Parts: sequence; structure tokens; C-alpha cells
Amino acid sequence: MDPWLSNLSVIILLILALVLLIFRDEFVKVKKKGLYKKSTENKTAQAMAYSLKELIAQASQVVIVGHDMADFDSFGAAVGVAKAVQDLGKRAWVVIDDHNPAIGKLLDLLPKSPLLDTLVKTSEVQRVLNPDTLLIVVDTHKPSLLAEPKLINMVKDVVVIDHHRRGEEFISEAKLVYVETDASSTCELVTELLQYLGDKVEIGKFEATALLAGITVDTKNFVYQTGVRTFEAASYLRRVGAEPTIVQKILRDDMVTVRKKAEVIRNARILCGQTALGVSREISPDAQLLAAKTADALLNIAEVNAAFVLWPFQGGTAVSARSTGELNVQTIMERLGGGGHLTIAAAQVNDTLENTEKTLLEILEEVFCKEVRV
Repeated sequence: MDPWLSNLSVIILLILALVLLIFRDEFVKVKKKGLYKKSTENKTAQAMAYSLKELIAQASQVVIVGHDMADFDSFGAAVGVAKAVQDLGKRAWVVIDDHNPAIGKLLDLLPKSPLLDTLVKTSEVQRVLNPDTLLIVVDTHKPSLLAEPKLINMVKDVVVIDHHRRGEEFISEAKLVYVETDASSTCELVTELLQYLGDKVEIGKFEATALLAGITVDTKNFVYQTGVRTFEAASYLRRVGAEPTIVQKILRDDMVTVRKKAEVIRNARILCGQTALGVSREISPDAQLLAAKTADALLNIAEVNAAFVLWPFQGGTAVSARSTGELNVQTIMERLGGGGHLTIAAAQVNDTLENTEKTLLEILEEVFCKEVRV
């Protein structure tokens, strides 16, 4: 072999080794943060993350609150933001319902997270407030749907992070609003924000799994309202420690729940040839969760394009709606005071089961059945 070529090869290898040594720390940092292999850079998320970071820095502490009877998207987004707040050096509080079985299952499966110290019940949250508190609202933009609506007028600044279509009722006091209806979930939006908040923010197993659970539930296992950004967010969460097996365990039902769902499905009616309506007569504190799970099950019936389930709770009625995408259930739920997306929506109606059922039937007759007859 030519000595000159041999020396050149050695020089090239030395240069490559030097380059790797120089940039090793940066590569490890980027890999850890999950920013490599992103197909697109989200400029909106970058800008929002910068503004959010500034507001957190100016606050003495941060309270994160979602909607009443928080689901996995609301809770997952809240704990994701709370971890970022802690890593940025500020005290964080996550407001949770006094009773929420869904969140209880997640906490039971992930019992050792330091974030457990941030949880505060709605009945106790007012005692932790001070004049310089920043309030971050996740997964809703309607004051009336908050777990504790009074918080809006008790804090210095408000931030809204949501993926639902903006309705007439809105938190007008918000200093920063990040609402993207194209996102699959609020957990997807928060996951993107976390990647742009700086090197100090390091997501662990608990919050990563909670965020993945929120995305999984809102997309119905990555089927509905799912885009490239959704899979990128899930990929990032898996890299930083999210446990899909725990998410699967969270979503499993016990025998009592299965029997309750089966009873409602057995008595469900098919309206206009394409809409399933299920009604439970049993009052339950878990009404919203039971209605959602039953609506998901009804949508698996062949030729059913939309499913609605009503479940009473003390003082009102939970309504959950699901669609294959051919019918818009969001507009129906908005007429009942709720909201959501084209394929997934819900409402909590402060009225009796009988009155709520009558109102819903009138709306379905007007909207969906008219479409069939035409």
C-alpha cells in the first residue's frame, strides 16, 4: 500500500475522532432532549415555549388546573407542565378533583414520583395561592369547566393550553393562549413545548407515561385525530421513559365496569340507522368515565357512525359522544354546553337524566336524522 495513502487514512480517522470528541456532549444533549430526527421544527411551539418560560420566571409559583373530572389528557398535560415548572426552579401545584378514579389508577401504578407532592385537591387549592401566582389552564378554555372556576380571578396571570375548538365562552383574562385544534390532544401540545423549554427540563418516567396516556386515550390508540406530530410526540415520550404497558393497564376495566357497560350496550337504541344511543339509569360518581368507555364500545358496532351515552351523577348528567368522522359530534355537545372534536366530544349537563335525554333526542332528530332523510 502506498505510504502516502496510509498516512492520509490515519489523518482522516484522527480528524473524525476529534470532531466526535468536540461535539459529543452536544450530540448526547440533543439525543436526550429528543430533538433529533424531528421531521419539522414547530416554530409556534418554540415561540410559545419562550413566552411560557418568561411568565414562569416572573411568577412566585405556578398552579396548573384542567377541567372538572379530569381525564388522562387533562391530567397528563398538567403533570407535564408541573415537571417543567419544577425544573425551572419554581413551586408547582397540580389541582385534582376530590374524587377521580381514572387518575387514581395512574397514581397507583406510578406511586414513587416526586410530583406527587405537587397534587392539591380542589377543596384545598385556594390556601396555596398568593398574589404572584401564575395559573396555567390545560385541556379547556372555558372558565365554567374548570375544576375550580374561582381561580381565574385569584391570580396574577393566566395561560391557556388547549386543543379544543374555541367557543363563545373563553378565558378572556389569559395573557398567553396556545390553542391548536389540529393537535390530537393537549398532551401532544405540552410534549412539544417541553422540548423547547431548555436543557434544565428533563422529563421522567411518571410524567412521560401520563402524557402518553393522554395522547393514547384522546386518539383512541392512535386512530383518530392523529398526525405526524402525534407520532413524533409519542416517540419522544417513549425515549424519555414512558411505559406503554402501564398505559395499557390503566385503560383496562374491572369486572364491575364491564358489567355496567354491557348493560347499557344491551339496551342501546339505533337511531336513524347510524347513531347509537345508550342510557344508564344508575347514578355514579364515575359517570363521565363510564359514559366515555361505553361510547367507545358502541362505536365498534358495524354501521354505527356515531355513539352517544348518558350517565347520571349527583346533580347532573354526563354525556359522551364518539364518531367515526362521518358525523360531527362536537357541534352536538356544544349545544349541550360541552365541546370536543369532530370524533370525540362530551358535556356535563346540570339537569336530570330525563330532560337531558329528551334534549339530546331532539337535537339528534334535527341534525343527524334530517341528514339521513335528505
